[in-house]
Amino acid sequence: MTLRASVLTFVSFVLVSCSTSYKPEGRTGGYRDLDLGQNRYLVTFRGNGYTRESTVQEFAVRRAKELCGEKGKEAVIQGVDGNSRSSQAGSTFNCTGSNCYEQKGMKVTKHSAQVQVECR
Repeated sequence: MTLRASVLTFVSFVLVSCSTSYKPEGRTGGYRDLDLGQNRYLVTFRGNGYTRESTVQEFAVRRAKELCGEKGKEAVIQGVDGNSRSSQAGSTFNCTGSNCYEQKGMKVTKHSAQVQVECR
């Protein structure tokens, strides 16, 4: 394996390992369940800036199915909604003498998904 291939493999591994894992919601994201009554739930999965939109949706559906399975019931998915929000991360102000300028950081997009599910 060439040095370039090794570096690319390492960088890919680091980026993938930084994404939100499948877990209950915490500081860096995860899933949350809301009981709507009558065996209906709203499941939300929130990812961080490294989590792909498709992964967020897959994890929300996975949690919905798991939630119904824990009750011995079948999951009937009634809708999947996605949401994305972007922000600038790491903006700094640099000054040289009397001249100051803002150096904008990288744009970060965080995805989330909501699934409505009925357990039958």
